Amino acid sequence: MVPAAAEALRLNIYVSFSGSDLPFAEKVIVALRTDGKFKVTIDPDSMIDEENWKAFVYDLISDADAVVFILSPESAGTCTWEVECAHRLSKRIVPVLCRPPVEIAMPKRLTGLKYVQFGGEQSFARDLSSLTVLLNKNIGWLREHTRLFTLARKWHEAGQPDQLLLTGEEIFAAKMWTLDRPEYAPKPTDLHLKYISTSEAADTRRQNAAPTMQVEFPTSQVPKGVEEQNPGSKRWPNRVYMAVASVLIITGLVAGWQTADARRQAADARKQAAEADQKALTQHQAAQQSAAALAAQDKRAEDGLNKVNASLCREARRVTSVLGTSSDDYIWDSNYYLFWTLHEGPMMALGQFERTSSAQGRSAVAEAMIEFGEALGKGDDPKQARKSGLPRPRLLARARNVADACAKYADAN
Repeated sequence: MVPAAAEALRLNIYVSFSGSDLPFAEKVIVALRTDGKFKVTIDPDSMIDEENWKAFVYDLISDADAVVFILSPESAGTCTWEVECAHRLSKRIVPVLCRPPVEIAMPKRLTGLKYVQFGGEQSFARDLSSLTVLLNKNIGWLREHTRLFTLARKWHEAGQPDQLLLTGEEIFAAKMWTLDRPEYAPKPTDLHLKYISTSEAADTRRQNAAPTMQVEFPTSQVPKGVEEQNPGSKRWPNRVYMAVASVLIITGLVAGWQTADARRQAADARKQAAEADQKALTQHQAAQQSAAALAAQDKRAEDGLNKVNASLCREARRVTSVLGTSSDDYIWDSNYYLFWTLHEGPMMALGQFERTSSAQGRSAVAEAMIEFGEALGKGDDPKQARKSGLPRPRLLARARNVADACAKYADAN
């Protein structure tokens, strides 16, 4: 029996073949299973009616990371439904020719695909190696293709309930997966894209439904032309994000003031203890108690700052990822203004508390935010980056830098 951990790492392969090619197909299937890196499935041997057979095979192909079609003159005419099914599900398809190409009429859906030609017995091992190389290409991306489609299909077949949608970091990871598609890898299906976009919209609705506080910002921070186009822009559409940013800023400042005040009290206590009568035992004990209280207060203040800064980092990662990947105008505009609030306020202060700084004296997080802001632009037309459409490789690259810097900060604290 294969251990559960090893089973999870195996690539799931569906093999389609004609009954006339069974001896060759069995040889390929046994070789793939013996390799240990593949879990191989085939259509059922039992006699079942066509409708149930199609439903069963659809599930097998849906769960597969890649599909191997063993092509011969016979299978080219009998496996067309499976070919169409794999094409609709946008699976990686690898044709395997067990006869010379001139003898086979290639199905339309398979033309243009890279195939593996198997020769005689002497070249079988070499030809099998060529097949495994093709199957293992971009294996991580293929597994995620299958995993997300399984989640999307479950959501769709259950009536599309919100509780089966992606949330938070899952949405960011799924959007990055669609944008990082390797060359020649199968495209995400329409169901993939609908599932991800619906998840993002639902996540935004949940955040907007939370209790909010209205925040008025100076007119100077609203780009020229925005107020005329939208009289309510001073209140900013995404009040939830503004509330979070404001609370984090205030909390950070209060914690900083508490720390400074505590340190001044400690200095006073030490000075009084030095000047006091050494024989006044009670005064000496009071100084010791004050020092202990200071240490505890410093520790609480430092812990509070770390929590605030971690929250700021999470918000910076989310905002920059949305600006790099979102196609929704409303979501993009609200996160655009929130980015500049973070950029010009608390993210700069974060550098005072991070343990490592750049040559310019700024924290790595602040440095990454500055680079993102330069790529985003803040001119008379602040929505130029959005209007340029997807993909936005410059913003995506800098969003990854922000995420990396925040991850290092979290590890250091």
